[in-house]
Amino acid sequence: MRVDYLTARNDDEADRYEAARDEWIAERAAALELQYAADDKKVGEAVADFFLADDETLVPNLTEFLLRGAFVASAWHLHDQLRAGIAPILKEYAEDAARDEWDQLEARELDIAAERRAVA
Repeated sequence: MRVDYLTARNDDEADRYEAARDEWIAERAAALELQYAADDKKVGEAVADFFLADDETLVPNLTEFLLRGAFVASAWHLHDQLRAGIAPILKEYAEDAARDEWDQLEARELDIAAERRAVA
C-alpha cells in the first residue's frame, strides 16, 4: 500500500514537473518568436529554410510558392504571404531555443546542487 502511494506521489511530481517545463518552454518560445520575427538574420534563415526546405534546391520551392499566387502585383501581399510561410519555421526555431535554454538551466541547477553536496 505504501509503495503504491509513493509511486503515485512520484508520478504526480513528475507530471507537475513536466507541466511546468512545458509551460515555461511555451512562454519562452512565444517571447523568442516575437524577437525572431524582428531579427533580420533569423528571418533570413527562415526564408532560406522555407525555399530550400526539401531537396536543397531553390527552383522547385520558389516555383511552388509562385504558383500559390504569390506573384500578385502587390509587394505587401507577397510580404504577408512570405511572413505566413516562414511563421512556422520561426516558431520551430523559438521552441528549439527555449528547450535548449531549459536544458541549460536544469544542468546549471544540477551542477549547483552537486557543488553544495560536495561542500557539505
